Amino acid sequence: MIDPGMITFAAGGKPEDHAGADAYLFTHNHPDHLDPKTVKEVVGESPVYGNKEVVETLKGLGIEATEVTEGETFEVAGFKIRSIHMQHCKMTEGMPFASNTGYLIDDEFFDPGDSIEVEHDFKVNTIALPIIGLSYGPDQALEDAKKLGVKIVIPTHYDYMKSDPEEFKKKAEEIGIEVRPLIPGEETTI
Repeated sequence: MIDPGMITFAAGGKPEDHAGADAYLFTHNHPDHLDPKTVKEVVGESPVYGNKEVVETLKGLGIEATEVTEGETFEVAGFKIRSIHMQHCKMTEGMPFASNTGYLIDDEFFDPGDSIEVEHDFKVNTIALPIIGLSYGPDQALEDAKKLGVKIVIPTHYDYMKSDPEEFKKKAEEIGIEVRPLIPGEETTI
């Protein structure tokens, strides 16, 4: 499971509903991705991975975690995962940046956390792409999806910053990109 943060529970989910995963990956330590109030209950005794800043945050909460370094490849539950440190999207003045790490899984799926970098040394078919942020909107996300050459976008961040994933889906499908908006708890096969 990647980033079961406060948004996961704002929609009515409960920490126990997200407990018991083979492992947890955290992209960065903002509460919408790593909620200090619920993380201990969610991760339980499962293996946890994150960058140095994430590991320090978790350690402060009494949770053991494995630090991943730039470009490191590791295996979890039969999946090959490569960590890719990326710049967090631009924040508003006075808001702290977080150290952000994306995860490339089996060279098929990529979750960049809150990054919008599009220059990478890999190609991927499916991405969990933020479609809105403090300095980023759906039109930019669509351009980035085109640059990345992805076939499928799973839109993220739209429930926190309020953007319409169905509108994004219509625009993306016009250029041949499939979009799969998921409701909390919904699964999809990649």
